[in-house]
Amino acid sequence: MIPGFLFSVALFPKANEMDFWKRMGTSLALGMMLVVYQVVVLAKFKSMTTGPFLASVVVTTLGMSMAVYLRKGTETVRAYVYGALNLPKRVSSSPLFRKLPKLPRREKKPAPKEKVPGMPPPKLRCPACGHLNPADMNFCTE
Repeated sequence: MIPGFLFSVALFPKANEMDFWKRMGTSLALGMMLVVYQVVVLAKFKSMTTGPFLASVVVTTLGMSMAVYLRKGTETVRAYVYGALNLPKRVSSSPLFRKLPKLPRREKKPAPKEKVPGMPPPKLRCPACGHLNPADMNFCTE
């Protein structure tokens, strides 16, 4: 269930994107999917024993933890940990939960608008008198 929970937080990093029951259902389904995939891969290499299976689960959990960290979903995980353990919602002095300083964001420069090469729209003239006509008219109004 933990690799599935971390996978769901990696996919949906903001806490308000899913409510508790959707998050738990998604975590259960993703966790089972990851375990089945690991069993299939281990069975293909004929190494389906306890040691390689536990190692693959640990590696998957660490990989999902890195994905959560890179997608900035640690606040969601922290909210669920505080909620499950009934801890106050303050930042602990523990190095594990210490809030890191925010890095300055790069400003995105708008992409320059490309001029599309082409011909200007045609100017329609009356064949009889040479006046300019609107595009939807086929006859001269003057």
